[in-house]
Amino acid sequence: QDCACSAQNMQLAAHDIGIGCVWIAIYPLDERVQTCRKILDIPRAITPFALLAMGVPNEVLPPEKRYDETRIHHNKW
Repeated sequence: QDCACSAQNMQLAAHDIGIGCVWIAIYPLDERVQTCRKILDIPRAITPFALLAMGVPNEVLPPEKRYDETRIHHNKW
């Protein structure tokens, strides 16, 4: 959980200064863990959790519209 919180905070900080960020999950997929270790020369004692790809966005996309009124329940289940 600590790694996820840290990665999310880095994404939020990047966004705050105009940098785009994409979370690339590594753990728990063993093939990704091993590939990441090999490419980045990470010791066996360290388990890579995620990669954060950052850069200046080419374009700013509008937020996704996820609101669904049918999923809101007022004072009932």
